[in-house]
Amino acid sequence: MKRQTLTIEHCLYILAFLLALGVRLLRLGTAPLSEFEAGWALQAFGLSHGETILLGTQPLYVLFTSLVFVLLGSGNGLTRVFPAVAGSALVFVPLLWSRGFGRFRVAALIAAFGLALDPGLVAASRLAGGPAPALTFVLLALGFTLCQSAAWTGMFGGLALLTGVPVVPGLVGLAAAWGVAKWLESLGVLAPLSDGETTDVTIRFSTGFLRKVVLFGGVTILLAGTLLLFVPQGIASLADTLTAYLRGWARPSGFLVFRLLAALVFYQPIAVILGIVGAVRGWGMREPVSQRLSLWAFFALALALIYPARQTVDLVWVLVPLWVLAAWEFQHHLSAAAEDADERWPALAFASGVVVLLGVAWLGLIAGKAPLAVLALAMLFSVAFMVAMWSINVMRYGLVWGVCAALIVGMLASMAGVAQVHPNGAQELWSISPVTGEADLLLNTLESLSLWKTGERQALDVTVASNSRALRWLLRDFRAAHFAPDFTGAGVTEENAPSVVITYQAQNIPGLPVLYRGQDFIWDIFPGWTQVLPKDWIKWLAYREAPLVQNQVILWARTDLFPGGVLEKATSTSSPAPAPDLPPALDLDPNAP
Repeated sequence: MKRQTLTIEHCLYILAFLLALGVRLLRLGTAPLSEFEAGWALQAFGLSHGETILLGTQPLYVLFTSLVFVLLGSGNGLTRVFPAVAGSALVFVPLLWSRGFGRFRVAALIAAFGLALDPGLVAASRLAGGPAPALTFVLLALGFTLCQSAAWTGMFGGLALLTGVPVVPGLVGLAAAWGVAKWLESLGVLAPLSDGETTDVTIRFSTGFLRKVVLFGGVTILLAGTLLLFVPQGIASLADTLTAYLRGWARPSGFLVFRLLAALVFYQPIAVILGIVGAVRGWGMREPVSQRLSLWAFFALALALIYPARQTVDLVWVLVPLWVLAAWEFQHHLSAAAEDADERWPALAFASGVVVLLGVAWLGLIAGKAPLAVLALAMLFSVAFMVAMWSINVMRYGLVWGVCAALIVGMLASMAGVAQVHPNGAQELWSISPVTGEADLLLNTLESLSLWKTGERQALDVTVASNSRALRWLLRDFRAAHFAPDFTGAGVTEENAPSVVITYQAQNIPGLPVLYRGQDFIWDIFPGWTQVLPKDWIKWLAYREAPLVQNQVILWARTDLFPGGVLEKATSTSSPAPAPDLPPALDLDPNAP
């Protein structure tokens, strides 16, 4: 058996993985869980506490996250660990693919770093219950198929099936692309994949190979799908995977189709531009790999656009083939530049000037100084024309490298935004609305009230007049929390009044202002624009400034929880003074709506 040694190429892939892991774990628990995320996290939390629950349609996420909760405790960041780690492992997919395609090694490295830093993939990997694990496991299984490793193909294929609903659109898109490719190949439109030049291996689906894949896949589903046989109901939830996906065709999300396209163009323009150019080049030169990748990207995009329950994260299945096409296109320019060594340094100098002029144009645009932006672009075209008069290759290399460098800077800025370096994320196109607002402030207020009244942080009895999953997650450790969506306040007297009541601001519950003092908190946050982009799209593009719509919740604290406060005096004109050592959030407004 040939001994494997650690090469510089392997070290670069490890570096890409560590980079991907770093940006996905950065402040992972800062943002509170949204309604979407909290639904999956609550299932894992209940399972980790021994509750008998009906697993949803993502058994692998729920089972693995419940194990994390058992070992490390629950927290916002821990709910997202599994997608973050799985999404980071996506960078190894190009390495596997490069073993089957000899001319792909440099492009594979470029693609690996692109996948590590892509804003859309980072956003999906930081989403509890998102599609990142499904994407990674499907593509790893495909990569090991190219390497003819049946055992690894079966294991990652089994894990992919256990991810549930998110894997369905990926498999459908791949199947459609494969079927159309076989048809076009039979017509002579597509070049054969195994032509002796493009590929170094021949993919064989022999009976022995398929038998081994099924064996290892079945064992993986049995063990991982039941958490080593401790949770037998895990496999049963797979039965609802396809029907749950089909239900989405009858439940429109209302997400605009063109907003989906805007998310693709404005967050990773370098992948889109070079990917399209690479696809055109592939069809023009009859490159079999580029042709098939473009078909995959097309069907994945079409499926995401026509699916009524669409969300932006569905685009992750488009991003991988786009990045591979873009990396292959960029490799063409690197290879050509390597052959023209005398023109390499002049091209780099021109590329630096391109970056500077594009930066000046961008600053002029966001500052509202249109003449400055036009002047900078005019200078760029003039310089490019003069350089082309001297050497067309220097102009081409410098323009491509400079534009790509500027687009990479913009992509990194977008990646920082979706990585939730800034609080909340409703203004990001890659978020799933609604996002949750002042959860930490609400929790701190409740814990301070509980500590003041009972001596424990999470012992206060709380009645929640809502069935919000995000509120359930926030109050998961409050033993006396009671969720009553139909709570109207009827029958509440001084003797049986709950210590704290939480309602949405729109809920009108008579009697609460008499017995309680209220404080509002921002809770659900939605995008505040109905068109594809905000009206002032320049400010949104530069600073992510956009109108937002907020729903608030009100924390009603019983008046006798405060020093000197008693229920009989709740209607007194004088308000009880708050305790001096309580946080400002506890200075509750008795006249809150």
